[in-house]
Amino acid sequence: MLRSLLRTVFCAQMGRRVLRSRSVRAAYVAVVATLCVGAPWCAPSMHAQVVQPAALRAHETAHHSAMHYGLIAAGALAAATGNQIIGSPKGWDRSWDGYAKRVGDQVAFAVIEEGVRTAVDAIVDWHPDTVPCRRNAAGQVGVLRRTGCAIRQTALMRTPQGAARANLPFLTGVVVASAASVAWRPERKDPVKARALVATRIAVVFSASAATTLVTTWWRER
Repeated sequence: MLRSLLRTVFCAQMGRRVLRSRSVRAAYVAVVATLCVGAPWCAPSMHAQVVQPAALRAHETAHHSAMHYGLIAAGALAAATGNQIIGSPKGWDRSWDGYAKRVGDQVAFAVIEEGVRTAVDAIVDWHPDTVPCRRNAAGQVGVLRRTGCAIRQTALMRTPQGAARANLPFLTGVVVASAASVAWRPERKDPVKARALVATRIAVVFSASAATTLVTTWWRER
């Protein structure tokens, strides 16, 4: 349902060369609705229910998916708002029309990246790299070692036999989405800027994913 919602927003944004203020309102409503579905405080009664183990597992899976897409929507809206403040890209005005284009850009990128990642993940029989970081004699993990583990877990996956493989679902999704975003952004008119955009987006998304892994792992193990 959430994926269909994001796909609908993406199609609506890509179907128009000139976006009106109505578009940003629709995109904003879609993002907020997605966040509300994914946020635990929007449905506190769900956590008070007594369910059977099988139903509990299904509920946790659905809740995890909702939170996942909620975070994607939050990231898209935050990135669009930040770009609106600094006026990036310069080819889009700092107006409601420009904000609509920035929201559409971020939502479209997220939908493409998530769609490609999901498709590739369904093809390869690999699982996330969950090999724990080595601890020192005191049983602790230093900041540098933990950071290295976060980068490794972002870049790699594991086969059923435990062999390390490049994280093709994530890397392919980011590369395809970054390249596709050139089609609707002002940088498409300049090959040098277009290549720089692709490289920058790949670096930013990878770094953000590694940072997220770093923080979540530390929070879980603290």
